[in-house]
Amino acid sequence: MSKKPFKVCYNEKKTNVIKCTVNSVFLLIVLVCTIIWSCTDEEDDINFKSAYRNESGTSLSVLGFNFDDELLYAYELGNGESSPVYETPAPSFLGANCGADSIVVTFQNGKGYICDLRLTGNDFCFNGKNPLAGVDEYFRELEAIFFEFVITQENFENAFDLPE
Repeated sequence: MSKKPFKVCYNEKKTNVIKCTVNSVFLLIVLVCTIIWSCTDEEDDINFKSAYRNESGTSLSVLGFNFDDELLYAYELGNGESSPVYETPAPSFLGANCGADSIVVTFQNGKGYICDLRLTGNDFCFNGKNPLAGVDEYFRELEAIFFEFVITQENFENAFDLPE
């Protein structure tokens, strides 16, 4: 009796041939599924740049706070000045949060705006335009990945009396 390679597959018993076929099909399905699920369509992160720009006609401050209400940054911006550029790696633009989840913008006259991602202070935000949200139309696009939130003379004129 000669030995055949893949003895189980070429055995004269029909049950072994069926087992071989089922095993081969199962192995092929596992291989195809592994290949399909190992390929992902995840987007690579892009380093989006954002900044605040003061075009209000007066100086102002921008304070950024984290979830624990700790001060992360404080920018004093004269008219025509921009804050330092902040880069955020993300698959899409997330807004000018610069790592903060809330900001307070205050003009020299004490009026200003409070915006946050917690949805608690947005009654005092820029007329529904939250710079912390990644809505492109709220920003001036300087480059494909560089956005400025511009604080205007109209923002100064419509600023709120802020709570203490």
